Amino acid sequence: MASSSRFSHPTWLHHVRILGDAVEWYFPNASALETNCTEPFARMLNKLTIMSDFAFFAEKLTSRTPDLCPKGVFDAELSEQIKNADLFADPTSEMARAAKAGLLLFNDDLDGAHVIVQSPEIPINNFWHAIIHRREGDFSNARYWWNRTKHHSAMDEIFDIVIHRVPDFEYIDELRQSQQWEPFALNDFCERAAKTGEWEKELREVQRLEMKILLEWCAARAK
Repeated sequence: MASSSRFSHPTWLHHVRILGDAVEWYFPNASALETNCTEPFARMLNKLTIMSDFAFFAEKLTSRTPDLCPKGVFDAELSEQIKNADLFADPTSEMARAAKAGLLLFNDDLDGAHVIVQSPEIPINNFWHAIIHRREGDFSNARYWWNRTKHHSAMDEIFDIVIHRVPDFEYIDELRQSQQWEPFALNDFCERAAKTGEWEKELREVQRLEMKILLEWCAARAK
């Protein structure tokens, strides 16, 4: 990664790659061994190295609390690094692409994320699509995509985490009453905040947890 970026790889990432190089040097014919345990171990290290890139981006981006409606990309260079990275063993899989869209969205690269989630139209892409339009301030279009998303399995975990980690305010009260995730109500609260600033700090934390859990949901299912 370029040294001019806001973020650089930590030492542990280099250690993972050094370990992989050591295995290859010590077992130069590992790929030809069908019965030795070295080959699956080397494959595991390779997968770990790839996934460590995702973990690196996720750790840095999910620790920030993005604006509800950002005015531009947080770090343009970082967006290019995410777009060019193979974050999982099969970077073309639907969940790997959805995870990449989530990283871009955390980096406030709404256009970059939008390109990914437009196709195919599957529930996880619809979920990201709705968040993208909400963050664009296009609240009516966001409602359309929430209707397309319907109830997503990640919503149960989002609900549970948000009501236990975010201090009480009006939206949390609505969640407690309904006992389920309420994306349409969140959309309405964000629309109100865009006009008045009401509950903006609390809503930003709700949004951060929503995107973080959805990102982790994608990563856990990516190949």
